[in-house]
Amino acid sequence: MFKFVHIADVHFDAPLTGKNPELRKDLKRSQREAFGKVIDFSLKEEVDGLIIAGDLFDNERLSLETEKFLLESLHRLREKNIHVFYAPGNHDPVIQMKMKFEDHVHLFDREIPMAFVIKDKKDRECHILGVGHVNEREQRNLIQKFPRKKKDQMVIGVAHTMVENVSSDPKKGKYLPTTLEDLLAKDYDYWALGHIHQRHQFKDHPVYYSGALQGLNISETGMKGGNLITIGKNGVAVEFVPFNTLYFEQLTLDISGEYSSDYDFYSILKGLIREEIEKVEYPASKTIYRIGLKGRTNQWRYLKIPANMAYVEEELTRDLGLKSLELNLDEVLPEIDFEELVMDNGILKEVMALIEAPQEDGKLMKTIGQLKTLEGLETKDSKALLGEREAVLKGLIMEYFAGGQS
Repeated sequence: MFKFVHIADVHFDAPLTGKNPELRKDLKRSQREAFGKVIDFSLKEEVDGLIIAGDLFDNERLSLETEKFLLESLHRLREKNIHVFYAPGNHDPVIQMKMKFEDHVHLFDREIPMAFVIKDKKDRECHILGVGHVNEREQRNLIQKFPRKKKDQMVIGVAHTMVENVSSDPKKGKYLPTTLEDLLAKDYDYWALGHIHQRHQFKDHPVYYSGALQGLNISETGMKGGNLITIGKNGVAVEFVPFNTLYFEQLTLDISGEYSSDYDFYSILKGLIREEIEKVEYPASKTIYRIGLKGRTNQWRYLKIPANMAYVEEELTRDLGLKSLELNLDEVLPEIDFEELVMDNGILKEVMALIEAPQEDGKLMKTIGQLKTLEGLETKDSKALLGEREAVLKGLIMEYFAGGQS
């Protein structure tokens, strides 16, 4: 039996732009904490190997602090005879590789598949095959170069690749592109992939993106980590293991309505957010929230003042015990006084007059009669039929004339 941990897309020393300095420090710290948890878990589980499927670091930004941390962390595995299998990706290509690893780190530093073989206590073999990105813009389908698995072999394939029929992240660049069919044609026991930051399994096939080790922006929500792979006579078992120490989460809340005061609004908003965060499985104090507000409200003017928004965000963060909170107002609109809207718009006056007295317009009545026939509603009075829909019609009309969507 063999056991491996599969991780990818750590992105040590990524720039983390757009975040306040303290949050950037916290995120950098969380990357190291997450990687430290990987090492601790690997030692505890006594795995045979740690598989890193690319983008361990981010371009040429590798700092001395990070290099020292990585080498010392990986050395802990060497002491327990745990191998490391590392396939560089488009952010850490071989051409930019400055680190000098110890002999237990097996680097896939070529564009043709390299094979490493390890044995268990019963002298059974497991073959780990992989390719690396020699440069930062590998456009070839190197998966086609992998050999097909031989009978009775145990084989794991490793690559940092964009599977063209993946649906989890269409915005990612198509570096080392391949297809699911190409991967399955090799008949491997497990494919350890990197590049897509959301963990993903292709249906029930043994083809996995482990996802990012630690989310680094608001789009990378939820639990992050890696896969524990167990290969034995009964086949392959895969278990997701969370390793991240900070979390991102996005919510959308409807704040439509009229509030009696700013404090009334704040209290209700806090209650709405609390209800939602209580459903989240990870701790609020470790979670960075972005909450999109939407709806028409008399608080629109208050929220549009930057100082007010900053205060609300700061107080909600403190009162709810969150790591960080950002509110988005893109879908918040001012409340509409429908009567004033009618008074100020001649066309709207005519429309409302028709809704309230449809019998005054013969053409409209004829059209309504035709609709009644189509819907099998011949017995219903046309004015009553229209009256039943008056509230819906008014709502749609108000949205249209107020500049909303209809």
